[in-house]
Amino acid sequence: MRVIVINPWDQSVTEAEHNGHYKDYYRLLSGPTLEGLPDAEINCFDIAQIGDPNGHIMFVDDEGLYSDPQAYFTLGAGGNVFAGRGVIACGGQGEDETGATLAVEEVSAAIKWVPIGAQIYPGQPVIESFDSFEAMIAKLGEDAARRTPMI
Repeated sequence: MRVIVINPWDQSVTEAEHNGHYKDYYRLLSGPTLEGLPDAEINCFDIAQIGDPNGHIMFVDDEGLYSDPQAYFTLGAGGNVFAGRGVIACGGQGEDETGATLAVEEVSAAIKWVPIGAQIYPGQPVIESFDSFEAMIAKLGEDAARRTPMI
């Protein structure tokens, strides 16, 4: 399936093919960094919702903010900072994702590259507790409704 790869190391946005297995995201998120430095080898990823009407999602390095050196980019007006490569697919209607339908130019226009060498410090996570699963789901829905779409 078609995915879009955001590479802050060479500041490129390109199309790639994904084989449909979740482990293939490790391959797409890994790769060359700077000349003379080892390649990024990703073995854990997170998923960020893009917030567009088609339900696109972006796979990112789970520990990217802790890697040194690192390259970053922001996506969308909200200024969300992401570390390392990002891979965009469409969330689909169930657990499985489908191919990205966004245009490479559309994604490129929503990106701002952070200069390599910039220092980004991850904030402290907000930890909440809930009395029930339903309360947690309701809170997630409220948070999603307030979020500004990235694209």
